[in-house]
Amino acid sequence: MAGVLLLERNTDVNLCSNIGYSSLILASYYGHTDIVRLLLERNSYPCDNTPLSTSYVNNSASVVQQLLKHKPEINAQTNDGGNALYCSALNGFFEITQLL
Repeated sequence: MAGVLLLERNTDVNLCSNIGYSSLILASYYGHTDIVRLLLERNSYPCDNTPLSTSYVNNSASVVQQLLKHKPEINAQTNDGGNALYCSALNGFFEITQLL
């Protein structure tokens, strides 16, 4: 609900924290599919990290599906050299690995 209220006030959806996390990255990380969808509708984009590489954390296939609709760079690497496919396979998230 708070996310919807902030978006209704035309907040900048692309602001990043001092460690490079945007609202899109955090919503992806915590598996908030509806917030991810709303942010993507407002042309949100990642900062230094990629939401796709963080979305596997909670095994959220619905978040991954939302992100894939917006044609992300599937092979984008995180700061430690991993990517979404590698991380999801490593953690045994079969459904997400198949989506990627």
